[in-house]
Order: sequence, then C-alpha cells, then structure tokens
Amino acid sequence: MTNKIEKIKHLIAQIIGLEDFSWFLEIPFQDVDFVLCREGLFAPKENIIDIYTVRERINESRNKPIEGFELLLKNLSSTKAKNVSIHKMKVDEDFIFYIFTTPELDELFGILKIPENLSNKSFT
Repeated sequence: MTNKIEKIKHLIAQIIGLEDFSWFLEIPFQDVDFVLCREGLFAPKENIIDIYTVRERINESRNKPIEGFELLLKNLSSTKAKNVSIHKMKVDEDFIFYIFTTPELDELFGILKIPENLSNKSFT
C-alpha cells in the first residue's frame, strides 16, 4: 500500500507547479491520510464523465463550493485511458480531496477539493 501512496504523491508532485492546481500548495503533506481505491476497483471513464458532469451542474447551482470539476472533466475527456479509480485524501478537518487516476496510477486526471461539511452528502 505504501508503494501506491508514493505513486499518488509522485503524480501530485508533477502537477503542483501548474497554475490550475495552485491551491494544492496549501496542503501539509505530512498530515495526509489516504484511503486508496481497492485493487481492481475502477469505473469506465464514460460513466465517471457522466456522473461528474451532473455533479458539476449541481455544484454550479450551489455557488461552486467544490473546486476542480472543470479541469477533471477536461482531462477525462481528452485522455485515452478507459478506466478511472478514485482515491480519497483527508488532510485536516476542513477539506476532503478526491483524486482521480488510472487504475495503474500512471495518470492523474484531477482532484476535487470538497469542504468537509459536504463530503458525506450524496452530492460528491
């Protein structure tokens, strides 16, 4: 499991400098609690796009409390990957992050930053 966490951290490190992920610099990685997607658990990319397109619309109607939908959907639409795994990362009491990767952990599609008060609702 540590190897998987290291792979995710490596993917995240690659995007830290990108403007679209500038908010990610605020994360104190020493306090990160990962919940990795189970081995072999993934969903077809098209299903993820459909689900998170609807969730983006809901987010829009709620004044965008969740960050990251636009880049996630853009990256999913442009990738050749067929499947997506979703991992959960909790850093503090304020936010939960959902990290979208290939099942092999070789491509990062996006990260949703979700306020803790919304993380347990079916909205995310």
